[in-house]
Amino acid sequence: MIALFRVGSLGVTMARLAMIGGTSLGPGELRPGLESAGLSVKSLDQVNVETPWGDVPMTVVKVAASGNAVSSGDEGAVEHTLFVVQRHHGKGDKITPPHKIEFRANMHALTTCGAVACIAINNVGSLAEDWPPGSVGVVEDVMCLSGDAWTFCDDDVVHVAMTKVIDKELLQVLEHALRTAQPERGDDVRMRHVYARSIGPQFETPAEVVALQRNGATCVGMTFVPEVRLAAEREMPMCAVVIAGNWGAGMGDAEGHLDGDGVTDVAQAGMAPAWKALAALLDHLG
Repeated sequence: MIALFRVGSLGVTMARLAMIGGTSLGPGELRPGLESAGLSVKSLDQVNVETPWGDVPMTVVKVAASGNAVSSGDEGAVEHTLFVVQRHHGKGDKITPPHKIEFRANMHALTTCGAVACIAINNVGSLAEDWPPGSVGVVEDVMCLSGDAWTFCDDDVVHVAMTKVIDKELLQVLEHALRTAQPERGDDVRMRHVYARSIGPQFETPAEVVALQRNGATCVGMTFVPEVRLAAEREMPMCAVVIAGNWGAGMGDAEGHLDGDGVTDVAQAGMAPAWKALAALLDHLG
């Protein structure tokens, strides 16, 4: 069970949640996204978090359900704090490619900010015929056979169990919210996914897609696995939303379906259910 923080004499209940994602979580996208899900943004502040692996820009957002009386000071009002990191942050306007992300810096910032859990938003390729582009689901397990290691423990031998890599309670909350937010997908659409990691920045080949499918993967992306491994080392409960931006190579329409801009556009449209799932998660925590 995720703990809550009760602050002050007014009975304000505050859930503190870390959040990491791609360009859809930039400062300019946060306010309209949160408000589209019925959340009222009370404040939005930019801070810089120093870590041993470099500085991490973070957006700290105070939110409440629309109509909530936090600002008026009424007893029993509910407010939440989100600590948001855009994983591709770079110098100036540059976007760091997936194979150059310093995952330790990002996850150190998110696991030391006082949050009690972390949600990741991921754009992925679908490897499952019953999960077409535009669909949104949740991660229930991960797979990474890339050979590169991400750990906070370079100077000591620390083996962390990965049997329960995703928090079951948070997964169930997200799954229910996403089904409700996507009635047009019907009851047969796949919701739970095994996320396989590809290092990138290139998309996968058809042969790689077949190999991943045979090993049980249902979606593929370039970023989430290092994040969830590092969260496990810090004992941070983790959950994740995945948005299918495209079919895996060799699936669906073979003509031009892996255009980078097109994939981003499809995934961006999938943020509407993701924002609603986030609101449901905050409501659950509160």
